[in-house]
Amino acid sequence: MSKTRVFIWGSCVSRDTFERLDTSQFELVDYVARQSAISAGSTPVTSVSPPVLESPFQQRMVTGDFSSELLTRLRTAAGHTDLILFDLTDERLGVYVLPDGSVITRSIELIQSGAEDHLPSGARHVPFGSREHFRFWTSAIETVARHSQDVLVTIPIVILDVAWASMSENGTEAPLSFGMDAKTANPLFRMYAASAATALQAYTLSISPSEAVSGADHPWGAAPFHYAEPVYSKLVSALTDFADSLAASRTHSPSVDALPTQETAEQPAAPQEPTRARTADAPQAPSADLADLEPLTLIRNPSLEVPDSRLISKQNTRVAPRSHWEFWDDPDNVGYKPVARREYVQLHEFAIELSERWRPEGHRFFVHEDGHLMLDRVLPAGRKDDHRLLLTDRDTHVTFDRDAEQFWLAGSRHREPIHIAGRVGVALSVEPSNWGSFITRIVPKAIMLRRLGCDKLLAYCRHERQREMLRLVGWADDDIIDYRPGARYRIESSVVPAEPTDGLYLSPYAADLLGTMGGKPANRNIYISRRTGIAARSKRVCLNADEVEDAMASLGLEPVVPDELTVSQQIETFAAANLVVGPSGAGMFNTVFCNPGTVIVDIESQPNWLHAHNNLFASTGMRHGFFFGKPDPGASGPHKPYTINVPRLTARVAGLLAG
Repeated sequence: MSKTRVFIWGSCVSRDTFERLDTSQFELVDYVARQSAISAGSTPVTSVSPPVLESPFQQRMVTGDFSSELLTRLRTAAGHTDLILFDLTDERLGVYVLPDGSVITRSIELIQSGAEDHLPSGARHVPFGSREHFRFWTSAIETVARHSQDVLVTIPIVILDVAWASMSENGTEAPLSFGMDAKTANPLFRMYAASAATALQAYTLSISPSEAVSGADHPWGAAPFHYAEPVYSKLVSALTDFADSLAASRTHSPSVDALPTQETAEQPAAPQEPTRARTADAPQAPSADLADLEPLTLIRNPSLEVPDSRLISKQNTRVAPRSHWEFWDDPDNVGYKPVARREYVQLHEFAIELSERWRPEGHRFFVHEDGHLMLDRVLPAGRKDDHRLLLTDRDTHVTFDRDAEQFWLAGSRHREPIHIAGRVGVALSVEPSNWGSFITRIVPKAIMLRRLGCDKLLAYCRHERQREMLRLVGWADDDIIDYRPGARYRIESSVVPAEPTDGLYLSPYAADLLGTMGGKPANRNIYISRRTGIAARSKRVCLNADEVEDAMASLGLEPVVPDELTVSQQIETFAAANLVVGPSGAGMFNTVFCNPGTVIVDIESQPNWLHAHNNLFASTGMRHGFFFGKPDPGASGPHKPYTINVPRLTARVAGLLAG
């Protein structure tokens, strides 16, 4: 297998992460450090020479900054680069703007060498996080994107959006960096990272403040961005998965699903080591000196009074009694707590038409010119965890001050609007690149918007299978607009349906829309295999998968590999099923196309998504239950290898077949 060739633009955050990657899988092509985007996007410095430094590496980096050579080196390396790794830590000290308009990054080398004391008269320091710096920076990152557009179209870029640590792994406070602490730095870097992700159309790999811990014995010394090993391990794991996805992109689009996503607000979070008292996982409001911050007023119930809108429909549905799992098989005594048997579920459905004074923001928010903020769902009154609304939307400029319980919008004034005429159906929701989320949250919206007679559909559809699905529900390619998260839109008229799920419990209307896409049952008994495709490269791999598949085949179950089927074939296969057995994953979300009463055996290896999966199967009228594999006790992270008790699974399935 060929290596993934990496170009780094960033600091020790990217460098230290790369050094922990498997050298048999990754190769460093080039490394550009100590160069702000503002410097990279400006003209080279000619009025002063770079300082003379003892370290050859530091000399190359500082000289490269004076030469503004990022774009040149990026173009030189483009032909033999598979991935660009980018972090923003070197922005923390700001820049110097010289009298001729050229720019020098304020780096440690510039400070320690004394060179900053001998800059041309009239040179001025522009601090990181100031109004002027953010204005210069957003313009510069767009310049970098524009001048490297032909490169970035073919090479994916991953932004390491890693929060600064406020505490060390030994329980002491992490030191300041030139007077800046984590509480000040993190909301600023979050805002800059969101701007970069939009301009560069980049993937973002985030480590939240609650997960960030500095290393007590880091080789480069103590700093809030010199992390403990568990932080690097998480980054390495995610990048390795992404590189595996990238390798598959020679036949499929690279999958952002390989990068970890936060759980939805309705799902329990994955267990984490209690390294310290947990802080807000959502970004905090940036410091008040940023002029581009706009306070937002949250509308908790969009089906009530919303300015500049027209309510199309509204329905509150109480599903009671609701169905539950029928069996909970734990043959190896893993000990996961059974999902509570809720007696009912309350669903709030609506469709609303918004004027051009509203625009989408991120994946789930809508912002009005006067500062109102709404979502595609009704929020309970008195809710105290509004910050969690941001956990699954890392592509938004909306941020949240947990202390003041205040939402803010950052940087919107610097984004040129994309104008769309006509009546546009907006089918957006959280985690759109995740196949299961796309099927359950976005596809029902697309069907409804087609029925409402919208002219165009605005939806996140980067992958061909997503477009194929949208075509199947009646949208022509020419009428589908690929949504760019983070971009600023001005839409003549937006039709916005509510999210059709609550904790992945599909509304009866949405379940009916999806269930009628397939045909009649044909009594096929199928086993969902993850032996090929992206699923086979996941860390959630069954270690005795061949034995399991052979055992299911001996009972007459037909092996099905969803990755090998078109979307139409997947729908037809699941619609014809009488019994579906398979490991948890994207493939099992296709059970929404099964007919009510189909029997589902969901093989789970972790407890993190049981609540949501139970909701999904219950809402579609399936007879379902859970069978638990035994995870590898030595593995870490939310996705672990596991083994299945084959005799017990065989007995369970044989009993179901016998009736």
